[in-house]
Amino acid sequence: MDIEASKKIFDVPVPGEAGKRSSVALKGNWEVCRDDEQLPGEVAAPIKDFPEAPHWVGIAVPGDKMQRPELVMAHRLWYRTRIHVPASLTGRSFHLVFPQNNLNTTVYVNKVYCGFNKNPFAHFEIDVTKGVKPGINEVWIGIKDAYYGYSANPKDPMKLRRHYNLPLSLPTTASRIWRIRSGTPFSREYCRRRSW
Repeated sequence: MDIEASKKIFDVPVPGEAGKRSSVALKGNWEVCRDDEQLPGEVAAPIKDFPEAPHWVGIAVPGDKMQRPELVMAHRLWYRTRIHVPASLTGRSFHLVFPQNNLNTTVYVNKVYCGFNKNPFAHFEIDVTKGVKPGINEVWIGIKDAYYGYSANPKDPMKLRRHYNLPLSLPTTASRIWRIRSGTPFSREYCRRRSW
């Protein structure tokens, strides 16, 4: 899958009639790399930097990062693919449509920032015209996942780390296990007393 994703190029079809729209579903194998930072930044803000030495692997889109065991604990990811735009489509506008993404999404085309959406699990589209050129275009989609939605307290960014990596089950009562599995965290005091 990794090699196939690295070679994948989606072709935008030329419309059959003048003035008609053209679209292509970007479903298939993309590349993905993790880009975790040491301290989380602002939640409702686009990603402004790219990974220094990305390690790209293949992933099915649409899909879930849980497909790849090495991405399970990743909280910031970049997805990448390539799209071929025929020269005959020069002068047209281009939009990427997202049925829904986890937490927030940053979009670059050919390293040109095109837009950002901070609304989780909402249908949205981003105008990418300013980044598109005739020929091969590289699309980067940056995703901050639910890790960023856990706390927006800039004075205590490590609060995220203390709660996010709780185990899925504990040798305690069923009600406490249910609370962790349902996503409801224990208080800090409880976690300190347990000294995991």
